[in-house]
Amino acid sequence: MLIIGCSREPRREAPPSAAVRVPPPVVSPAPSGFPRADELDWQGPAASDPSLPAALSDGTGGQFRYRVAGSVQGHAHIARVDRQGREVWHNMGTEFSNAAVMLLDGERLYVIEYWQNASGARVSAFDAANGVPLWMLPVQGLGPIEHSRYVNQVTARLVRGALVLWGAESAGRYIEVFDPAGKMLSSRLLPR
Repeated sequence: MLIIGCSREPRREAPPSAAVRVPPPVVSPAPSGFPRADELDWQGPAASDPSLPAALSDGTGGQFRYRVAGSVQGHAHIARVDRQGREVWHNMGTEFSNAAVMLLDGERLYVIEYWQNASGARVSAFDAANGVPLWMLPVQGLGPIEHSRYVNQVTARLVRGALVLWGAESAGRYIEVFDPAGKMLSSRLLPR
């Protein structure tokens, strides 16, 4: 006779297995009172909204303009035009975009470029007075999406000093928050 694993101590029952709880991620407050994407409500476009205007008042009677037609080397053209219609400065946007949202924050011009029939976007900041690029970042959004038919629209607003993007794509929606210095502070995906 062979005895294996004999012990004089009483057998202990294993505690009932409880579902493993993973604590929610710790989200630190945004610096300087900037909002977080997870605290913002949806204020963006429906994916079927028409393209937004490609011109923005500069506050002095002139305009900031975004133009794809006649673009140079496949790039869009971003310009500031004075009230007489003379170009004060111009800069090239990203290589592959056919729509843009522009937003003026004091002396900083934000330009969010995207394709209306492809995923993603790119946000840039320019010195509004002279057109010098300050920073450029891709939007995290939904990430690359393979597709044969697609719709993409982006809206931007300033919220408590931060640039907030609302993106509506065929595959989903997102909210992203950027600080004025060009750092993405937070991102949140939303269901369709």
